[in-house]
Amino acid sequence: MKTTLYEIADNYRAFMQMVDSGELDNIACLYKSMSAEADAIEAEARHLLERAKYKRNVCDRLKNYVAQQMQSIGQDRFENERNRITFSKSTALSVIDENALFNALQLANRDDLYAVEKVTTFDKKGIKKALKDGNTFAGCELKTNKNLQIK
Repeated sequence: MKTTLYEIADNYRAFMQMVDSGELDNIACLYKSMSAEADAIEAEARHLLERAKYKRNVCDRLKNYVAQQMQSIGQDRFENERNRITFSKSTALSVIDENALFNALQLANRDDLYAVEKVTTFDKKGIKKALKDGNTFAGCELKTNKNLQIK
């Protein structure tokens, strides 16, 4: 869609009216206020996550302590009116040698039990520097952005 000279002039007049009426300053102030509030919320969220992590670690240590004490006296169960503590059995796979396991699964034709993933990552800073130094690579380009700063 093409913009006509009349539309550009109308947009300019509307923008200048926003500047003259102070509406642009109000929007900038609202932006700064909302940005500061978002920063405070993010900081509080980080603080709460740290507290939760600390509490989980304390819980893990308490649970391990109880398990060690019960195992040291040979108890598998403890129960009273407030708590019931029992050990349950589970089985977990322990991979000792990934290469040996991979080879064994291939020999057994069990490709349903593994997946090979190829991950490609790019050194964006290095590529950016190389492009600035005059190199060219298909599939990428330097793009100039205009980032609005409200302070």
